[in-house]
Amino acid sequence: LWNVALVRGDLARASATADELLVLATVRGDTAAAADAFAKLGQTTLHQGDFTAARTHLEIALMRAGNEADPTRLRETPRAAGYLAWVLWY
Repeated sequence: LWNVALVRGDLARASATADELLVLATVRGDTAAAADAFAKLGQTTLHQGDFTAARTHLEIALMRAGNEADPTRLRETPRAAGYLAWVLWY
């Protein structure tokens, strides 16, 4: 749902969906899902123009990424790092 909202440019819905993902990950104690949610929050806030929040979310996503073999980390780390570079460039 987050992907659909982001691609459609519905940033309010994308942000709300990422927030929901973070709550679910926190309740479950799932650090990989939390890293994924923070990455999605960072990407969304970048597109909303809030570079400070985007940087914070993306840095947290990179810090919380799981171990080397975690598929979420393998998927999210390059994307979060790329978006963080974009934020820092701005």
